[in-house]
Amino acid sequence: MDSIKDIIVRRNNDNNVNRYILNNDNNVNSSNGKKKYSLDKSKFTPNTEESQLAEDLANYFKDSENYAFYYSVVNSLGVLRAKEALKNIKDEIQQKENTKYAIRNPKKYFTWKYKKGFYRWKNIH
Repeated sequence: MDSIKDIIVRRNNDNNVNRYILNNDNNVNSSNGKKKYSLDKSKFTPNTEESQLAEDLANYFKDSENYAFYYSVVNSLGVLRAKEALKNIKDEIQQKENTKYAIRNPKKYFTWKYKKGFYRWKNIH
């Protein structure tokens, strides 16, 4: 019987070519995982207000591959605050359009403001 130390050393010295390839559905190395979070209308039709607003956000930013992120934004903020956030981001982009500091990437700007919490605690009246 081999000692545990010998088994561990032998296992660590194996040249296993496929040690980074996982056999599961969430493998990030596969080409199928690229559109994992996108909106596939053959499988899902947005029919609630939340899902339609998430689709509007994804379409506005031309980022339908990250539909799941926008859906989580709408669910965490709620419909009213998400609508207000979309309205605010559109206004900010339009205001800064012809200035020295124009917003170059609106979806990154929106994501940054969302993650910093600018839309979460704002009172809507």
